Amino acid sequence: MTKTFTYRTLTILLVLLNWTAIYAQFEIQKTYTEEDLTCVYFINDRYGYAAGTNGTVLTTRNGGRQWHEATNPGRFTINGIYFHSPDSGFIVGENDSFYKTYNGGQDWIDISPNLNGDYTAIYFVNRQKGFAIGHSMDGGIFMKTTDGGESWNPRFISARDHTRGKYARDESKDVYLTNFSFFDENTGLLSGFTYDYVIGKFPFICKTEDGGETFTDISPEVTKNDWYIGREIVSINFMNENDACAIVNSGVGSEFMLISDYSVTSFAKNNYESNFSQRGRFFSSVFLGRFIAYFTGIIQGRSQILKTIDQGGSYMFLTPPTDKSLYASFFTDHKNGYFVGQNGTILHLFDENNIVYNMASSRDEPYFDPPFTIAHSKKNKRKTQIHVYNINHRNAKNYIVELFTSCGDPIEIKRKHVRVYSDEIRIKIRSEELRSGTYFYSVKLKNEVVVNGKLDLGTFASCY
Repeated sequence: MTKTFTYRTLTILLVLLNWTAIYAQFEIQKTYTEEDLTCVYFINDRYGYAAGTNGTVLTTRNGGRQWHEATNPGRFTINGIYFHSPDSGFIVGENDSFYKTYNGGQDWIDISPNLNGDYTAIYFVNRQKGFAIGHSMDGGIFMKTTDGGESWNPRFISARDHTRGKYARDESKDVYLTNFSFFDENTGLLSGFTYDYVIGKFPFICKTEDGGETFTDISPEVTKNDWYIGREIVSINFMNENDACAIVNSGVGSEFMLISDYSVTSFAKNNYESNFSQRGRFFSSVFLGRFIAYFTGIIQGRSQILKTIDQGGSYMFLTPPTDKSLYASFFTDHKNGYFVGQNGTILHLFDENNIVYNMASSRDEPYFDPPFTIAHSKKNKRKTQIHVYNINHRNAKNYIVELFTSCGDPIEIKRKHVRVYSDEIRIKIRSEELRSGTYFYSVKLKNEVVVNGKLDLGTFASCY
């Protein structure tokens, strides 16, 4: 009896552990290094690379289940990493560090153009054409290759005067490039900050539409009272060909995001009313399509990952299982993301509550509109009615809803019924009385998310 009981107990425990591993949102991956990791890149869902301080380069061939150290190219901080294939890749970093490998990091070849600069990012839009950025005493550095990285052509980037008012002077400005984003091989954005000797640091953005042959400075105008004075842009993203977003390194509430106009010719403060009100120090961002994005930073003194499903109109706290700062992120698809940071920290996030619409598909269907949803609560906040538009009405009763707090905690609900109308599906759910705050939900069909939404019940409830 004792053995039978032991075996059964062990079996139950293994099943429970396996269930936890499958459904856990975060996985802490072991790296066996204490160096800070500042950049991460994956070729696909198996082959990935991370790098950071003191020349540390890590590689994985199984999606991060095991990480191994590559050969150390030198004692400098690596800021950017990119690999064409499991064998061919590049790293860039401080002190004019620019290296290439042909054997997966076993050996590194110094290909620095000797510009006496610090390089901050590198990316290829296709196998032949790639770009790298940085800064030096002569200004911002922009590097371009058209032969797969065999040769690089540098140029320097300067800023125009964006200051307004009597305090502006015609003194020179230093340009520091920290991040960039290319929508295709011709259209790209470079970002960072400039330093004016009168007013100090302020955000810098420039745009190219000819693959880096020419650039136009489209930085926001600056006055003494602007909230972004003294800040820099740490991340910039094309969300689609007509929308872009820039993240500054600090802010209060939603004042850490600059949104472009429709033609991406200027940037201004995100004016959405938001449920997010805490002070933050931000490090990175990644957009999955136009609406869903993740931001890493320190919020109220804690390492945090914020998620938005509506381009910054509201935020959910994902609360990663670490107290280490997270400096960079990369998603291999709309469900799997990797976050790297302090003391060798690597987190794998599996987020099944995402749906990303491919904007390219809408070009073939000019009248296509993605699903959208509206929700409102009634009867003492115990019942919620969700309206879903632009989805296939077949098998409507098979739709389910999952409800979450803004802190990412699931809420137990009971679905009342589903009604189908000519232009929408209405889903009624019942839960315990909801307190004031913002709630998020996902509408699913056969465990696949078809639309995300939020339920706003007034004042934001803090997670702290």
